[in-house]
Amino acid sequence: MDINQHGDWASGRSVRAPRHQNSTRKLELESKLVRIAKLNHVSKPDTTTAGMIYCGRHRSRSFSHFNPLDLGLGNPYSHKRSKNCIWQVNNLDECLRCYRQWLWKLIQNEHSQEKLADWERMYLYRFLHLCSILDGVHTLVCFCVNTSHNTKNTHISCHTQILWNAAVWYVSQRL
Repeated sequence: MDINQHGDWASGRSVRAPRHQNSTRKLELESKLVRIAKLNHVSKPDTTTAGMIYCGRHRSRSFSHFNPLDLGLGNPYSHKRSKNCIWQVNNLDECLRCYRQWLWKLIQNEHSQEKLADWERMYLYRFLHLCSILDGVHTLVCFCVNTSHNTKNTHISCHTQILWNAAVWYVSQRL
């Protein structure tokens, strides 16, 4: 399936889902407001709180290079000068576009993971875990923005919004 055949989170466009027997549950998921909390040195949310998921990159255990296994649910792309990423890109738009395409590649390869690197499989497992606990999640924590978000929000400024949209879409497909 092509990334542009969806007309949803994978392509970055917002399209209303077709109505069928599980449409009420889908609508609940799509309308659920999740808080995106900015993690900084001044206001540090307690990420051990139930319902709060840390989605930033973890500090690498290696001083010479970034270890992809330290990625957590962070964005492997960065538009900022950072050794704490896997791929460097030119700007935020490119960073978010590349992340969306890369996450879609992982989801497409859920059942044929031999095409994925070990660290990508770990990211996919973390994503699938997020999907399994989606109902209990109320806050995603990152270093980018403080905002509230649901899948109807078309202004995307952080990978956590794409991650949330993808998780909602993934769960909705399995209802």
